[in-house]
Amino acid sequence: MLFDGRDQAPNGWLVVRSLLPSGKTGEVIVWHVRLRVAAGWTRPPVVGYNQVGYTPDRAKVAVLELDRQCQLPTTARVLKLGPDGTGCFAEGSND
Repeated sequence: MLFDGRDQAPNGWLVVRSLLPSGKTGEVIVWHVRLRVAAGWTRPPVVGYNQVGYTPDRAKVAVLELDRQCQLPTTARVLKLGPDGTGCFAEGSND
């Protein structure tokens, strides 16, 4: 069975599962996985974050995830939103 979780989670996992027959021992199931990769394809940058359970006074952490094949950016900017929805850019900031 192949379950496509790419629309369920930001990590885009695929889940492969087999039901084991009862009463069998030893090597029961063998999987052969062959990957086909499109030449030159790179995943766009992703910003990962999780704020579930964080109180307002706790630090928030975001991770910028880049494909190994992409060119590394030289800078990144953080947009801080205020309670009223207005924002400002803070380059090189820890805010």
